[in-house]
Amino acid sequence: MTDSNKEETKHVITQAEYEALLKAPTELTMSTYQEALSTKTLQFKVYFFAISGIAATYLLVYFLGGLDKHLAFGWSSAPEDDQLHKLRFLLGFVMLVLLHALLLLRQRLYTASLSSGALITYFVVSGTSRLLEVGAATKNLPFLLIYFGIHLALIVLAVLIAFEDERSFKREWSP
Repeated sequence: MTDSNKEETKHVITQAEYEALLKAPTELTMSTYQEALSTKTLQFKVYFFAISGIAATYLLVYFLGGLDKHLAFGWSSAPEDDQLHKLRFLLGFVMLVLLHALLLLRQRLYTASLSSGALITYFVVSGTSRLLEVGAATKNLPFLLIYFGIHLALIVLAVLIAFEDERSFKREWSP
């Protein structure tokens, strides 16, 4: 009987541990960009502002109607292409906002960045295949190369942000 009591007492937490658990932060608080970026590496900052700038410019050109004639909808006039490219740009906007929100909430960006990179990879592969299908690639090769280049840059930057976020985290918490 004493053996079972010894086993039970091994798992009891102390009063100090209990109080520390109760004092743990229960809500997320927003920080400023200066606070959030203060613990990040210089490379992270460069990649973060580069991906934000490219994505914001791309989305701005889209919302101003500058891409409509070049995307699959402009070539096929199919309503499903119009709906698909609206959905893609909405997801692109959500990914950009999520990146900034997670940074300001001082959350880790590794998983979100890699997920964004994977989603952008899907966008470029499916978008390029659709442009090839409707014949836009052969008629507007410079646009296709720019389209592919922008997406490739976004993919590379998303992966680099993930790795730099990990490096920043390890640097911050290492003794």
